[in-house]
Amino acid sequence: MSPKDEEEAKIGFALFDKNCISCHAINKIGGSMGPELNYPKSVTEYWDQEQLKKFIKNPASFRNGVKMPTIPNLTEKKIESIVYYLNYMANHKLQKSE
Repeated sequence: MSPKDEEEAKIGFALFDKNCISCHAINKIGGSMGPELNYPKSVTEYWDQEQLKKFIKNPASFRNGVKMPTIPNLTEKKIESIVYYLNYMANHKLQKSE
């Protein structure tokens, strides 16, 4: 899950690991309270990127009764890094047999 070759993806992974992994999984690793975000289809493949950033910033503005909290320390730059990481992982998915 941790990128080895791209600095921006490493930054995004660190932020994802700190703020998101307790509820969300990437390639079946992580929490199960929220949806898996990469397998079989990455959230970046079906969410508009700008809308995804806005959702991460303020989930309750998109869905009534959403369980995902607003995380106050996530700046725009940090959210962009998380979305960068999600895009990176879209190209590093589990294979169907895994």
